Formats: sequence, C-alpha cells, structure tokens
Amino acid sequence: MLTYQSSFPFELLQIENQKNAASSNHFHPYYELVYVKKGSFCYFIADKTYTVSARSVVLVPKDVIHKASFEQNSDNAYYLIHFFEEFLTPDTLPVLHKLFAGRHVVLSEEEQNAVLPVLTKLFVAFHRNEEYREPLIKAYFCEFMVILTRFSRFRHHNGERSLMEDAAIYINHCIKSQTAYQLTLENVAKRYYMNSSAFSKKFKKEIGIGFKEYVVSAKIIYSKKLMETTTDSITKIAFLSGFEDSNYFSTVFKKMESISPSEYIKMTRSRLKRTLP
Repeated sequence: MLTYQSSFPFELLQIENQKNAASSNHFHPYYELVYVKKGSFCYFIADKTYTVSARSVVLVPKDVIHKASFEQNSDNAYYLIHFFEEFLTPDTLPVLHKLFAGRHVVLSEEEQNAVLPVLTKLFVAFHRNEEYREPLIKAYFCEFMVILTRFSRFRHHNGERSLMEDAAIYINHCIKSQTAYQLTLENVAKRYYMNSSAFSKKFKKEIGIGFKEYVVSAKIIYSKKLMETTTDSITKIAFLSGFEDSNYFSTVFKKMESISPSEYIKMTRSRLKRTLP
C-alpha cells in the first residue's frame, strides 16, 4: 500500500484468486482504481453497494470508507491501482474528476479491447526498472484514463439506497453541517423508527462497520478535508469535525492515521507545494 512517505505516488498490482473473503472497512489519502478481469465481488463505497464483475471499472475517491467482499477461494482476477493526486498532471485532473462522477462502470467488449492493451503496457512499465520509467507510467496512465472517458456508452450502476445507506448519508451530512452532537445511536435509531439494538445490528450488517466506529471514521475523514483546504487551527478543526475535546481528537487521529494532526498538516501542505507551478 502507498504511504505518505512514498517516493513515487503510484502503485499497480495484478491480483488473482484472492483467498480472503473480505477486506476490512478502510480509507486512505490516495485514490483507488480497480479493473476486474474475471470473477465478481461486492464493493461498498461510502453509502452505496455495487456488484462488480468482469470488465467492470471501480473508482474510489480518496478518504472515502470502502471495502470489497467476494466468495472465498473464488476464481477472480483484477488490477488494483493506487495513486496520489499529485501524480497527475494538470491536464489529467479534469479526466480524473469526470471519471469519479460515476464510480462503477461496465465496459463493452469493444471498450475492453481498447483498454486492456494500455493497462498491460502500464503494468509492464511499473514493474520494470528501466530508464524513463516514471514518465512512461504517467503517460500510459493518462492514456488509460482518457480512453475510459472517451467512451460515451458507460453504463452507471447507482443501486437502490437502503435505510442504512441513507443513515450513512445522514451521518456525513450532520458532521459537515456541524450538527454531529445529534449523532447518538438513540437519536439516529429513532429517525428510522427502530430501537437502538436492532438499528445497531442492522447498521453493522449492511454497512460492515459498527455505528460508533463509522461516526468517528467519518469525523476523521472530514477533519482531513478541513486540514487540506483551510488554515484553521487544530482546535477549531476538531470542533468543526464534531469533537468536543481537541486532545481526544488528536489521540483518535493519531491512532487511525499513525501520525498526529500537526504532522498530517505539514505533509499535506508539503505535497501541495510540490504540485504548485
């Protein structure tokens, strides 16, 4: 997996016959792109669940809770790409944002025939330590995204929102609107006309993460966005993210991110400076 200290903000893996039945809920400060060659599995992204199969492309924005699950020891194969935003050139960024308007697309056979050769070139370039390796990877990745965007016959699968997916959306809305104090298990369960115990069990089963854990994760994700887009103090960011105690916020942040809020701000701004002209 990529880290904040990665010397090259990109990685590409080819995975076959994954043995673990599911990944854990997680999020990271870089983007994730999956191209499914064969097999099928479920992807939970933020507040939606997708069933993906061969020729599917899944796109996960940075700092979004997600996980994948599939039949254990199933016949599956896929490409997994991770990359930081600064890996992209300014010309590529609009392509990225257009792609992320629809996180799950299924390619036709014609589209797949155009995409696979470029993906193969990208994989070879990444795993060979040759001269001009990094410019080649950037060029092939840019070509890959442009080809994906060029096709107008993408079929988006938005899925039908369940009560628990709606609850996840409500949680994020409360945090962003500074009303996180409403997010007690009892209050949210009442909103959906359920008792706390039944709601808690249903939430964990459908979302894949406990209610309290999801709320805390959502608060940390929002705090990272504030750190990246404002010059507010850590105390103010903690408050805006729904934490009443900035010391507790710092403790939780370091536990989840392995670095302190001040270290994260320093590294984020350092990466930003490297991308400025």
